[in-house]
Amino acid sequence: MTPPNILWLIQSELTGYGFEIGSPRHESKRGGHIILEHPEAARICKALKQEAIIPDYREPNMIRLAPVALYTSFQEVYETVQVLKKVMDGRLYENYENKRGIIA
Repeated sequence: MTPPNILWLIQSELTGYGFEIGSPRHESKRGGHIILEHPEAARICKALKQEAIIPDYREPNMIRLAPVALYTSFQEVYETVQVLKKVMDGRLYENYENKRGIIA
């Protein structure tokens, strides 16, 4: 039996939260990043940063995560998905504007 992968985890844990997987589904077609698309992506990224998860926001609605297997365990990926569920369940993203932040 092969271990679960990140796309399986996202599909099983984040269904119903409005996320779409924007990355190619097949491992040989994508790099080390996973793209999640969501209408509230900028707000979600800001909420994740408050929870010590550092995503990359890309216009217009993409959350880019980098669960690189070389240094990220499946446990860490699982914990990140659980934090994402916490952000969505608690609507923590509503504390932020849905636009890209400016680095000063």
